[in-house]
Amino acid sequence: MKQTATKKKLPDVIINNAAYSNQVIIDNLRELSIQREHQQIITRLSGKTICQITVSDNYGVFDFSGFVSQNLSDFEQLIEPETFSLVIQRGVQQFSILAKEEEVDNEVFRKTLHVFSSSNTYYPLIIAAGYFRQVCSNGLLVPMYGDMSFNIKSRHFYKVVGSVQEHFSSRLPFLNNQFNSQMKRIIALKNSDISLQEFAHKLNKSGLEDQEPRKIIMSNLKSLGRKFIDSTSDSLETGSLDELQLNGVTDPSKFLTQPNEVRDVTIEKFKVFNCYTEIFRNRNLACIERENKRVFEVLEQN
Repeated sequence: MKQTATKKKLPDVIINNAAYSNQVIIDNLRELSIQREHQQIITRLSGKTICQITVSDNYGVFDFSGFVSQNLSDFEQLIEPETFSLVIQRGVQQFSILAKEEEVDNEVFRKTLHVFSSSNTYYPLIIAAGYFRQVCSNGLLVPMYGDMSFNIKSRHFYKVVGSVQEHFSSRLPFLNNQFNSQMKRIIALKNSDISLQEFAHKLNKSGLEDQEPRKIIMSNLKSLGRKFIDSTSDSLETGSLDELQLNGVTDPSKFLTQPNEVRDVTIEKFKVFNCYTEIFRNRNLACIERENKRVFEVLEQN
């Protein structure tokens, strides 16, 4: 009888939204090792290899455990964390901390700091800080990164990885200014409206300037229309809309492709922001950050 070999489960760390514990974080980070050995990047956890990949001479190792451990006390002072998440799985490393809830204009927000890296060459290094918004009673949180100039995204080139770490650490004292600035931007969105037709055209222009394929832009606008109707937290009241207005709300791409079949409506910018970013809620952090940045910039244009 033929026997099938059983793959051994690789060790990992998966801690999501746990009560904050400095000691638990440090203990788990001590078990992580990411080293370059000739042309190989080898990731080990508790002494066992969990990822091994061949790289070019240009690839640089980001010392994930060292960076988080060395800056942890500063993170704690600035964020005053209530919960944390830590994931070390194969070639992916993620760490985030969340502060206690803040209520602003009947909305719940939480400060966060997030470090995302990979030792498998698949993902860039991202270090980001900003507010998360709680969108439903079960505690679901979505990022609302606003001032992208504070955040860092970098490929793992050996010439830049070290300087990226130093650059972010040097800016930590200004983190509170980042949070204050972002909250002002969020409040500004809540206090102003935008024409849906105007938004569709500006989003299209932004995408084309970023060399985004037009079919992706159209797809995102169609998805936005579905969120306007189906979002559990930010769906629009459509009872007072006429047929042409409803056509535009359910499919904003028609403002670009079939303008005679739609009529413009005005929507609170904060709802547009939330429905648009909800499209990307299950994407990776790099995609979420890019689209947050895009929609913030579009909504803030005069």
